[in-house]
Amino acid sequence: MFLNDGVYGGLAELPIIGNIDRIEVLDPQGRPRTGDAGGRVIFGPTCDSVDRLPGELSLPGDVVEGDYVIFHGAGAYSTVTNTRFNGFGAMTHATVMHLS
Repeated sequence: MFLNDGVYGGLAELPIIGNIDRIEVLDPQGRPRTGDAGGRVIFGPTCDSVDRLPGELSLPGDVVEGDYVIFHGAGAYSTVTNTRFNGFGAMTHATVMHLS
């Protein structure tokens, strides 16, 4: 699976600190995806062998292009370790409010 961010961007700390178990997938309207979870290999935008998250991420089976993959707990280090390697990595901040 391809994400528009990777280890050269805001996901640089994930292989080190391992908070990849706190992930939520929302559709474009903000509704959670609830399909049966399955392992996915995740690559970032640079298409090189380093821009890959470790192992497989357990994501809902109904995830589709255009969904939002939310990495809860990504924070200060995700911002300061961000690079613009090969033109990727420019970050914007978003506040996601989850309504129950």
